[in-house]
Amino acid sequence: MAELIEKVSEWLKKMDLKIIPIEDESKIVVNYKIEDHVFQVLLIVSDEWINAKALVAHVKNIHPSELRKLYRNVLAANWALNEVTFSCDPDEGNIWCETDMPAETTFENFDVEFSSIPFGIKYFISEIAPTVSFTVRDTALYV
Repeated sequence: MAELIEKVSEWLKKMDLKIIPIEDESKIVVNYKIEDHVFQVLLIVSDEWINAKALVAHVKNIHPSELRKLYRNVLAANWALNEVTFSCDPDEGNIWCETDMPAETTFENFDVEFSSIPFGIKYFISEIAPTVSFTVRDTALYV
């Protein structure tokens, strides 16, 4: 797995992304600045998969009627957008944008898959958040 972590780290550097050091050796963190907000992308690397996910929205302060509309809109975006996958965590229902790929992926495929995350975040900000009473906030935990 150490080789794969090194390979993914090199790909991220090739994409001009700065890796944020953390203690967990199976994870890599990078931040994206999008429209004056910082979103963190967490990459979880195993022997078989590379999974990347970014927290897009904390939903705890959204009114239940608005929350239903928000979930419907992200599901519709999953249907409409190529390579973009929105999901919600099972604990709090927060909205994430994520992608995964097999460990034996190429840089070209990694670039396409990984780039779907900032694209999805931008789509969320411009097309989904305005449809409900939601204020976009930074979600980065490590800076």
